[in-house]
Amino acid sequence: MITATAGGAKSAAAYLVKKNDGDENANGVGVHNTIVLMRHLWPYVGINRYNDADMICVGIRGSGQSSSDCVYNQAGGLTSTEAETSFAMWCMWSSPILLGFDMTKDMSSADLAHDLALVKNEELIAINQDALGQGAEYIKSANGIDYYQKDLANGDVAIAVVNLSDNSATYTISMTDYDALDPSTSYSVRDLIGQKDAGTLSASSSLTGSLAAHGTFVVRLKK
Repeated sequence: MITATAGGAKSAAAYLVKKNDGDENANGVGVHNTIVLMRHLWPYVGINRYNDADMICVGIRGSGQSSSDCVYNQAGGLTSTEAETSFAMWCMWSSPILLGFDMTKDMSSADLAHDLALVKNEELIAINQDALGQGAEYIKSANGIDYYQKDLANGDVAIAVVNLSDNSATYTISMTDYDALDPSTSYSVRDLIGQKDAGTLSASSSLTGSLAAHGTFVVRLKK
């Protein structure tokens, strides 16, 4: 694997892996800042060229400054909700999954058991490793929520909604916002973080729900 850091968030990548300019835990907004930086880099992603969003802070759960820097300078580092956002978006971006925690330590506590199960979530990993190699295309921001789509090799489409605000917010996924979707058909919906079926989506029925602060909802849509 060849990796390179390009200067400037809008630099085109001619590398197998292009590293995001800022380390995830190198500043006071961590995951939030990484998501904002990655919004418009999706055109540079494809087979043999991937944007490296840097090390994933999932599984650390530290109390020091470095851990606190992972999101919003809050004590204790990532919450479970923020860990889900971090891992899910790395998968949506097709970024290399670089885990940053000590895999020899006891992971039996509730928080660490959650994180270990998260990084072993085969449904999320499948969209990271998808053969089409696409990044998450940024669609829009509304009510503090970012919306993304990702084409998958078998014709499925992954959609992510990310609440970047500090308060819970309501998301609405409507087919008219996504050019990857065929409005003449309906899709079955699979919640990838929850690993459960989540109804259907069609031109006449949107998906609406509440997202916790810093939370993410990722679905895989199948015709």
